[in-house]
Amino acid sequence: MKLTIKTIDNDQYLDFGQKQDNWSFLHSIEQKRKLQNGQYDTSLIGFVDEKDELKAAALIAKAPVAKIYQYCLIPGGILMNYEDEELIKETTKTLKPWLASQNILYMQMSPYLPLIERDQNGQVVEGGFDHTNIPKLFKKAGYKYLPPEKGYDLSKDPMWMSVLYFDGRDIDTLLKDMDQQTRWSINRARKFDLSIREARNDADLKKFTDMMIHTGQRNNFDGGDEDYYRREMAAWQDNADLLLAFMEPSKTIESQERLKEDSQNELAEVEKKLEETPSSKKFNKKKKVLLEAIELADKKIDEAQKLCEKYGDEILLAGCIFLNTVNETVYMHSGAYDEFFKYNAPFAIHYEEIKRAIAAGRKSYNFFGISGNFNKDEEGYSLFDFKRGFGSTVVENMGTLILPVKDIEFSIYNRLKKVV
Repeated sequence: MKLTIKTIDNDQYLDFGQKQDNWSFLHSIEQKRKLQNGQYDTSLIGFVDEKDELKAAALIAKAPVAKIYQYCLIPGGILMNYEDEELIKETTKTLKPWLASQNILYMQMSPYLPLIERDQNGQVVEGGFDHTNIPKLFKKAGYKYLPPEKGYDLSKDPMWMSVLYFDGRDIDTLLKDMDQQTRWSINRARKFDLSIREARNDADLKKFTDMMIHTGQRNNFDGGDEDYYRREMAAWQDNADLLLAFMEPSKTIESQERLKEDSQNELAEVEKKLEETPSSKKFNKKKKVLLEAIELADKKIDEAQKLCEKYGDEILLAGCIFLNTVNETVYMHSGAYDEFFKYNAPFAIHYEEIKRAIAAGRKSYNFFGISGNFNKDEEGYSLFDFKRGFGSTVVENMGTLILPVKDIEFSIYNRLKKVV
């Protein structure tokens, strides 16, 4: 097989790419726009055989490196059959001189393809799929290989992810299959009269950004800036959801006053019954329950009034950005104010977005990055445990592949920068 590289258009790229096993949001045209907005020079290329048939395709993103060279990133990896050794060999043989002609020092990609099958707890599934031979094929073709490491490295695509596969289940079945604590948190959040809505304008985007900065300071990560989130939303357009969870104290007061009134009316009826049968266990128990309900309503009304006085009648609790492709919804960014944790707003947002993903016919809900640590005392365990609670499965991605293009220059650069 002899391959040549040619530039392809969006339609050709999508028609071929979306049929490949490793197709992901990282390969999307929206991601291409995001990279362009982030100052990458991007293009779409196809690897064609003697009959001009596409055998592989890639989103190419180039950026300056080492002052006089270019660095090439292929987000999500080349779109191809990763079990075809000859195809790996020929794409490499064709790609390297093409990259050299573009003044590329080296190319990096982290294929969006699982390395080995794991379960919800991160344990290897006995008899499950095993792709550990694939990195060996790339090494044989001339690549350097970095196995997936545990922890977080924001300079690379995530090595470990947490993915909820729908497998044809509806939202009620998914809810039943979730961890008991997660299910309780979702149901509790639904009782708080929270409003979940999409961001409407720049003011909402600013609120989300401020919350992300607050969350970053609390959890020791860079919360980004308003321009970053604006570029991402602009790149993904209608395929991005920025959902915000608000509490509206006036709605809470109104609903609790209705509940209180209903309980008071019912209590009056119960007390009439007790006048007739004062020793009735049934009605005495009912009276106690109703008095507790009235007391709880008063407590919630008082709390809502104080919140309204302090924050106004629309209080932002949490927010998330989701990216949508044909097959998956990806949970990309989220923030929440710790003062309002007890309202479980993030659970309410996820519940809403999972419903949307199912309604849109998508196959999975990608909670995205986790650390790969599965013991309670290890970094990132709490985030893994939160995502696992929704019934998601651990996905260990392939790792990172580095293709040196200018071998001598890369060797010198690598000694200085420790790329691989």
